[in-house]
Amino acid sequence: VGGISPRKNYSLVLDALALLPAQHKWIWTIAGRLDDTNETQRLQKKTQDLGLSEQVQWLGSLSEESLAALYHDSDILLYPSHYEGYGMALDEALAYGLPVLASDHIPSAHAHASPAIRCLDPLTPRAWCEALSDLLNDADSFHKACFSASELAKRLPDWDHPTDRIASLITRIHQKGKSSP
Repeated sequence: VGGISPRKNYSLVLDALALLPAQHKWIWTIAGRLDDTNETQRLQKKTQDLGLSEQVQWLGSLSEESLAALYHDSDILLYPSHYEGYGMALDEALAYGLPVLASDHIPSAHAHASPAIRCLDPLTPRAWCEALSDLLNDADSFHKACFSASELAKRLPDWDHPTDRIASLITRIHQKGKSSP
């Protein structure tokens, strides 16, 4: 989930998926803006060159309802970004009980490290392939990661909590400003 750009590091995922043994059945669905035409074309060409065209879907931008349906129908979130300020897709995936394979360059992934989130080197496709294989082959590992994601999601703030805190702070500042001579 996220617009196509070199920073999102989708190329790493393609390399990791190309390493998966043939018996694995998977579809990688990419949802997000395709505004970076050069990067999109480069990744689509790489997808073809690796023989993965049948297994990679490029959906572009989605409505909130379509994105929610995609999360609901997914099994794992792959989050290989070189950088994310926060990483909202991580919280969204956890809210749907999805295990996350995340770049170890994403601060929010480290903050919530658990069986639900595996932090991996965003430059090592082999590590991503092995982590994917584990989740695809080991039902116990997969179910433990899903349970952990659901439990972790219960502890994450929702949008209303930080919004209420910001609104309260603005109100206090405004009231304090009115009371000053």
